Amino acid sequence: MEIDFDGSFPADEKTDLKRAARDVVRVVKDLIPGLPPMGDRGFRIYRDSASPRVLWPSPAQNQYVIGLNLGSGRRYFQLAYQLGHELGHVMMDPSRTNGAIETLATALSLQVLLNMRERWIATPPHPHWRENASSFKDYYEETDKTMLSSLSRDIQTAVHHGRWDMVSAELRRCRGQLNQQPCDRPLNHLGARYLLSQKMPWKQLNGIASKAGPLSTDPSMFLKMFNSEWTRFPIGCYRFGALIYDGAGQ
Repeated sequence: MEIDFDGSFPADEKTDLKRAARDVVRVVKDLIPGLPPMGDRGFRIYRDSASPRVLWPSPAQNQYVIGLNLGSGRRYFQLAYQLGHELGHVMMDPSRTNGAIETLATALSLQVLLNMRERWIATPPHPHWRENASSFKDYYEETDKTMLSSLSRDIQTAVHHGRWDMVSAELRRCRGQLNQQPCDRPLNHLGARYLLSQKMPWKQLNGIASKAGPLSTDPSMFLKMFNSEWTRFPIGCYRFGALIYDGAGQ
């Protein structure tokens, strides 16, 4: 697979970042197999001072162009988290998103951190990189603490004690907010934790954003809601949709 880190990254870091990125792509492909909805392309990665993103329509022929907001140095854990999220968009359909799609991509990024830890314990790109394996789980826990800290103490407690009925009620209460602000990261994270508490049907997420109404020819990126035919979606996503959208799955 072709992965190119452009000139915005230090030359002495590119080779190592590329090796780590290849593992992230493999982890995502293991979870969501098959060709992406927009076809098989290489990846060009640039440093973006704003939020991570997939540029679509792509400005580069035969490449997915992905911006990552990485700190200085070889922060493989941050690369895994951000690239995992954006690869989720690539696999689900980068031309469209909404609150539910952003939450699914967030769930994928968290799962990627856990899987990268296991991968680098077993088969790191270099033997001495095995010592970095724990950083993926550490970053998962750090991100979890940061995202949940902006929510109520009751919801933080509910997550920590696995009270998913309370989390469900909170997601239902905040569905209007997520409709209006699809990239509300604490809410995306809360929904992601809810999804990861279930057996996620990762393999069925390929192209799932393409199933969201209205038709894919609609130019709007932030769709207000999925098509109401929630039975077309995997059961884990169907349940999540029922939590977030009025009337969906009812």
